[in-house]
Amino acid sequence: MDSIELPVLKLGLAGFSPEQELVIEDAASASLLTRWECGEMPGADAWMLNGQLTQYLGDGRVRVGSKQPGGRSVQLQLPDMRRPVVFAGPLPASVQAPITCDLDEPHSVVEAIGVLEFTLAPLAAKYLLAAHVIEHQEMLGTGAFELRARGQLLAVVDMTGDASVLPSVRPANFELAVWKKVDRTRVGVPDNFSRVSMSELMWRYVSRTSRILLPERYLTVPIFFRRAPRVDPVLVDEEHLLVMRELAIHPLTFEEMQRALDLAPEVLARVLSALYYVGSVTSTRARASTATVIGEMRSSPPLDSHYGELRAGQLELVDLRQLTAPGPLAPAA
Repeated sequence: MDSIELPVLKLGLAGFSPEQELVIEDAASASLLTRWECGEMPGADAWMLNGQLTQYLGDGRVRVGSKQPGGRSVQLQLPDMRRPVVFAGPLPASVQAPITCDLDEPHSVVEAIGVLEFTLAPLAAKYLLAAHVIEHQEMLGTGAFELRARGQLLAVVDMTGDASVLPSVRPANFELAVWKKVDRTRVGVPDNFSRVSMSELMWRYVSRTSRILLPERYLTVPIFFRRAPRVDPVLVDEEHLLVMRELAIHPLTFEEMQRALDLAPEVLARVLSALYYVGSVTSTRARASTATVIGEMRSSPPLDSHYGELRAGQLELVDLRQLTAPGPLAPAA
């Protein structure tokens, strides 16, 4: 890769007509710092809501109507929001919003997108760091490193633990960045750095990049399930759950999974790449979950949001979301 790619951030939309969504997408595409993906609210890094269709229900709860054919309204508890929210005005008098815009004034939408980028700068910095780690992963191995550019500390990375990155870092900062191996017992991380587990760092990046990162052998050999991904459950999409559910029952090849799940090849490759980089799948039978091996002798139950796990000699259905937790980066063979 000749240069560091732009961070990919997701903007969830609610209450807008298809024409209004195009206005928002055009404003987002003007950014020189971020590649925005506008779409559904689940899993988005920020939300933009139509204030005209927003109804205040009391106690911080609002309902946002839909302008989509056959669409449904959504209810949100504003005080509990874990992501920045933009309201496209006008707003109900009872709703206060720190970030607003006017769809009739495209420049105000661009400005609102800029505020989101400033707020989400730590998330973008993690994406940039992950891209740089991928570029140098063979050299980095399992050690601990500092990443500096012209003497300035940009990041501290323990390949088997956590990573920390300067929240204000930009793509250009990585062009002259140099890795230096350090003693992990003496690593110091500045208080203003943004910290994340290596598993979550790589999961976010690999799940969003347009780069093809799945090892070539995974396109032809049987793929085995190892364990649940050790990341925040909110980062696990339905496609990840379905793939893990199938592999937990029995190993499958890439082509067999395509037929079973009816996923586009590029979507399946991205899902498997994310699972590979956090050590959740393997192409080596000896490293597979015991449940997967036992599952080969059983018929596959209907697809759902669970995966199989062997407990007390039985193949039980266990809620995947209850078993995900932060952990170190550990790509499987």
